[in-house]
Amino acid sequence: MSIGPYPAISLQQARQARDTARSQIAAGGDPSESKQEEKRIRREAQDQTFQKAGEAFLRKQRKEGKSEATLSKTAYHLKLANKEFGRKAITEITAPIILRCLRKVEAKGNYETAHRLSARIGSIFRYAVARGIAELCRGEGISQGVFYKWSKDFMEAG
Repeated sequence: MSIGPYPAISLQQARQARDTARSQIAAGGDPSESKQEEKRIRREAQDQTFQKAGEAFLRKQRKEGKSEATLSKTAYHLKLANKEFGRKAITEITAPIILRCLRKVEAKGNYETAHRLSARIGSIFRYAVARGIAELCRGEGISQGVFYKWSKDFMEAG
């Protein structure tokens, strides 16, 4: 089992890796197998981009028989999000990245679109969590950071 090249891995790190490997062997495990499994999990996580999760979510909606209008809106929202972070691994997307995407939509005066995009991103993250691709719903509560420009007529009517 290789730990890594000398200058890149300090003596202290090498000793910690050795101790971890010894404890795995004592517990009946295989440290080499564990290391390979960790690598496989990291590779799979990198392969699971937001764009792929969004496409799978859209396929799910089609199978569920959602209306053409819903499918069209989902595709539109995915297009907006994918421009900003579609190629990123879903596990690497943070709330500030999502908020930056929403702010760009909001800056064009499309406040309702920003709100709906926030909800759609949250739905895709919840779908990814349910499929075991992600551990957290990164989009939860993000809509609270999106400001709405309410018209005077709307505020007086309420």
